[in-house]
Amino acid sequence: MNVLLTGITGNLGFEIARSLNKKGVDIFPVVRNRESLDGLGLDFKHAIETDLTKEIPSIELSRVDCIIHSAGNVHFKKSGDSNSKMMQSVIQIAKKHKVPIYYVSTAFLWREPGSTERLRNSYETDKAESERILQDSGVPHTIFRPSVLVGNSESGQLINWSGYYLLVAKFLEASGVAGGSKIRFPILTGTSNMVPVNQAAEIISETVINNTLDKLVYVTNPKPPEAQWVLDVTLEFFELKEKFEFLDIGFSEYEKLGKTQAEEILYLSGKHFSPYWSLPYNFPKSALGKNLISEEYIKKTLKSFRDANNISTV
Repeated sequence: MNVLLTGITGNLGFEIARSLNKKGVDIFPVVRNRESLDGLGLDFKHAIETDLTKEIPSIELSRVDCIIHSAGNVHFKKSGDSNSKMMQSVIQIAKKHKVPIYYVSTAFLWREPGSTERLRNSYETDKAESERILQDSGVPHTIFRPSVLVGNSESGQLINWSGYYLLVAKFLEASGVAGGSKIRFPILTGTSNMVPVNQAAEIISETVINNTLDKLVYVTNPKPPEAQWVLDVTLEFFELKEKFEFLDIGFSEYEKLGKTQAEEILYLSGKHFSPYWSLPYNFPKSALGKNLISEEYIKKTLKSFRDANNISTV
């Protein structure tokens, strides 16, 4: 089986490539720079170097069975239309080779039936437009909607420390700025829908190998942990929990408080990330069968994050 894969230098794309590679699938990665493949530790017969936001590459392969499109601009405020531009290019490739597309979108496009809630930022808007373009293209496809992707469940590692780990870094930064002063922060409500990246990659690779099409697949945690519990375990790992005073107020009320420099750091980061790590609603039924986010797992992935970034809490 030959698979054209975008986004291999991203966390999920890399794990998808690893999973498919173990199953004997030949991966043909599409990258902006071939040198970005050097540190991945995977062998490829052929790589396509191009920028999908600017051009449609001419791909001459004897056989392509499908495209997995996992590349994406995940900048919440500045994604613009880069995701939809990439989708237009990928669709043209699929039409040329007469193959289906397996698209990695985001679970955060979900809204409860009857909800009038708008999309939260340019990233969600662009992802929604990408899905619409694909659905209107006539190309056979399946769409995956993963939630917050975190470290490999076996090693705790990621190739890019994004998402949850950016928030962890902000809590560490705020703790350093605060010195001996307490930092006020709202008690988190809802759950954190976190999924180990390899768990998500495995269900995606199985779907592709089984040639399952015309599906909308939620790759989310079937029993997500409480958001405050995740934060407590995180702060305890770095021995920082005693530095925080948790207030029984909402984030909108926290916004109105006169804040210290440390609190302002958390407010500025939290106002962008809070919808994604403290969710008040449930996603549709997940394709995953098990919650892997245990205290042991969180400590494992935080240790990998700490060691990879040479973080000291002394």
